Amino acid sequence: MFKIGIVGDVHIATSVSSRKDNYFETCMNKIKEVSENCKNVIFLGDIFNTPTIPNNYFIELYTTLNYLKTVNGNNFYSIVGNHDVYQEREESLNKTSLGLCDTLGIIKLILPDKPVTIDNFTFYSTYVNLKKAKEDLKEKKFNENDILLLHHYFEDRYEGFKYEELKELGCKKIFFGHEHLPFEGFRKEYNEFTAYRCGSLLRNNAGTANLKRDIFYYIINDEDIVQIAKLDCMQKAEDVFTEKAFTQENLQKKQFLTDINDVIQKYTNNISTKNCFSIKTILEELKANDKVIQYIEDKYTLVGTTFI
Repeated sequence: MFKIGIVGDVHIATSVSSRKDNYFETCMNKIKEVSENCKNVIFLGDIFNTPTIPNNYFIELYTTLNYLKTVNGNNFYSIVGNHDVYQEREESLNKTSLGLCDTLGIIKLILPDKPVTIDNFTFYSTYVNLKKAKEDLKEKKFNENDILLLHHYFEDRYEGFKYEELKELGCKKIFFGHEHLPFEGFRKEYNEFTAYRCGSLLRNNAGTANLKRDIFYYIINDEDIVQIAKLDCMQKAEDVFTEKAFTQENLQKKQFLTDINDVIQKYTNNISTKNCFSIKTILEELKANDKVIQYIEDKYTLVGTTFI
């Protein structure tokens, strides 16, 4: 059994409309599989899809985790995700299912002022609110064996942390939750630190990327080497998503393409993109900056459409 497993967003919920399996049961099975391989399991936030779940489901979750702690000797830890609390406020934990897990002792929270030490490593977190998180990290300095866990985007298309904001911290390993897609190559390496993102443990929508990606988590072994472990219990997308979910995904793609064409026509005197003008060419002629072009390119990549 490995020392430590680090797991992306689980988003435990009673059900998900785009899936035809028993979603809650799938959540439990995936947590069990990680627990069989790793004595200590750390969640990167968003264990829950909403701040509270119904009592009967909470009891089943408690029973499962308590059994794993008692019989297998597992320990569970988590940072706070935006879905776990109300309005990105850690102060609301006493009203949430995650806060109750901490109170009952089945999941120990790693909070901004309460780091947790496991073997030779000390794990730190910060606030789920991005502004507060950035202010908090300005005051922190890290040692060689410290590991930072963040529920924020990193060098992403959404607002989050940038490399320049983290390079002076002195923390060699930084793990990210929040974004459901893993980093390409499962990590980003810099001179000062390595950033890790494994993506969500559950696919709670039929987005293009979810239909193709593997599900995995990180393990830290005795040699202080971070490796990935794939889940054996993962099923094919067509086995867990409803037919309607795939239809909705296609509709979203078409709507996005329609919206893009509408915008381009508005600003180019109704020149059609079909008339030998590519979207990229038109944006460049309009003197759109590189960030705008990259943004559109990223969007096209996300919906699986070639950006020409």
